[in-house]
Amino acid sequence: MMDGNLAQVLERELNKAGKPYLTLSALKRNTSFCRLLNVDGKATNTSVAGKLRPLLPDGLEIRTGAGILYLCRKIGVEALILDKMQRQKGGAGSKGILRYLPVGRSEGILALNQLLAQGRLLCQINDNHECRFLLAPDRAATPLSQEGDKRQFFQAYGSLGGSKGRGFIFIHQIRKRLGWPQEVFDTTLETLLKQDVVEGQQGNPALLDPQQIHDSYRDPQGRLLVTLTWWGEEP
Repeated sequence: MMDGNLAQVLERELNKAGKPYLTLSALKRNTSFCRLLNVDGKATNTSVAGKLRPLLPDGLEIRTGAGILYLCRKIGVEALILDKMQRQKGGAGSKGILRYLPVGRSEGILALNQLLAQGRLLCQINDNHECRFLLAPDRAATPLSQEGDKRQFFQAYGSLGGSKGRGFIFIHQIRKRLGWPQEVFDTTLETLLKQDVVEGQQGNPALLDPQQIHDSYRDPQGRLLVTLTWWGEEP
């Protein structure tokens, strides 16, 4: 069973990374992690993975990409690719997309083909016959109904490692992931809070920079909510 403090360290480091994965080399720089796992910062990544793997909670796993070991959220290869493309912008070739991802070459190519078949990616061919992958235009990007907002909100929450009744996900990260106008996001979150679908936590704003504080949420009572947990039914 994982030490509760170790679980908190892992969650905090993933949230700081701003993406659903983190190299074990980066994780070893955290002295609290090394102390709780009882490893030296100079220990090999393979030995650290061996000690950490049996202690991981259900939502995390150890993955390998191009020989690099990562701590990774269990969200699937397709979600890892989409997450990178949402952060990267502008599209890229298959090698550029899969570089520095916790994904093997074969499973990465398979996932790219599946995303193309699903219409979630587009492929542009240039004059050199090279394929550049782009995110498909999402008609749901601009919320049209409350139910649509709720479904999209939960998908963003889940892509950051949250699940029903589990996870303290930073609100500023959900806001950034959705990319909605501020008024739309705040109205949707206010509705979800009133319906007890989500629970907001004040957290520690000292851990955030000014922009992240701005992108959190201040409720009608003036409280600054930093993180949230989803308790309602999955839409």
